[in-house]
Amino acid sequence: MTAPASSESVCWSRGGVAAQASVTMSNGNNIEPSPIGADLDFVALRLNEICRSASINLAFRIGEFVIQQLFANDATSWHSGAANPSFRALAARGDLPMGPSALCRAVSIYALIARLGGREHWTRLRASHFQEVLPLDLPMQRQLLLSAEAEGWTVARLRAEVAVLDTHRRHTHKVGRLDRAIRAIAKRLATEIETVDQWPDYELDNTALAEAHSAISLVYERLAELEARLGYRVAQLRHSDIVELAPDARASSK
Repeated sequence: MTAPASSESVCWSRGGVAAQASVTMSNGNNIEPSPIGADLDFVALRLNEICRSASINLAFRIGEFVIQQLFANDATSWHSGAANPSFRALAARGDLPMGPSALCRAVSIYALIARLGGREHWTRLRASHFQEVLPLDLPMQRQLLLSAEAEGWTVARLRAEVAVLDTHRRHTHKVGRLDRAIRAIAKRLATEIETVDQWPDYELDNTALAEAHSAISLVYERLAELEARLGYRVAQLRHSDIVELAPDARASSK
């Protein structure tokens, strides 16, 4: 009986002599058999390629199917897709081969790859590479993935790069919040002071006057603390500028 054709590698041993059949991959390409003692680097490389293509193909196929069925084949609508009632109902089912988080990641990876021009542009990356950059905005995702593709970054290397960017982003966010808060305080004070200037203080009774004085004292104390903090930093900055300029000043005086 003739054995059916297989897409798997066939390897067996008879009497201590190894025999191998050529491998027919699912894409139709043949991989010629290698003799015993084959280059293990080559074998490892091919195994990594097989696993990489399998992981990204699986995520891509899952995401593509969900987008087609639930989002009218519009990957751009996925940015708020996790809140879609149909998707939430699907993810909550107990008869799926994956949990809600894995399903969400697969669709997110597909949507990202679609926004970045399709998977044919990413031949060296695994699904895990795309997963690492999901929290970032699109320009930063594109920048990091292009570098990872060009330089062959591992997932660990990409994760480290994302961590550096995330630390910088959080620091920038905190600085931005402080700046906005200070500007809001200044704007509010300017508006309220105009109101106070136009309001005759003799119309305040003793209780209201005491409350106003207490509130003003509290605001003054907090602003004085903030001024002291910022003033110390400004003094440091000015001192640094003087130290940097001093050598040039001495040189020009000679």
